[in-house]
Amino acid sequence: MTAFGVRTHLTSPAAQRIAADARRLAAERIAADARRLAAEAAPPPPVEKLPALKSIAPLSQCHRIIEEVSRRHDIPVGEILSDSRARVLIPARHEAIFRCVAESPLSLPSIGRIFNRDHTSIGYAVMKHHLRTGERSPRGMDWILGGRKRHQLKNGDA
Repeated sequence: MTAFGVRTHLTSPAAQRIAADARRLAAERIAADARRLAAEAAPPPPVEKLPALKSIAPLSQCHRIIEEVSRRHDIPVGEILSDSRARVLIPARHEAIFRCVAESPLSLPSIGRIFNRDHTSIGYAVMKHHLRTGERSPRGMDWILGGRKRHQLKNGDA
């Protein structure tokens, strides 16, 4: 006996046989339960290939445009996407933004997230590039005219 009054091992042969039988029955019961659960379990669903996301293509298209502009102006991509306002970077950044707006279906806020800017800054860059180069404004952006002038032109009050 131990200090807590529990016998640490069984000494009689009959008690040892009973303990061995109990362990064997418990192991058999556990194995039978495992087989039953495995048979009842539904087979895993077949693995299907996920369809390609449609939003990846325009993003990669915009990144490709940024890389092309970077090579053309000999300015690193990181500099084009940075917060720097250096005069040598602005034309390249505006060209990249203009081309992303013109050549991709992304919205201005989406393009703004790529360039880490607000969508109004993206519109401003498009307008400035249009004024600098004379290229046609994409998506019908006629932001060059102020609100009052645009209203007058619609009403024919030029």
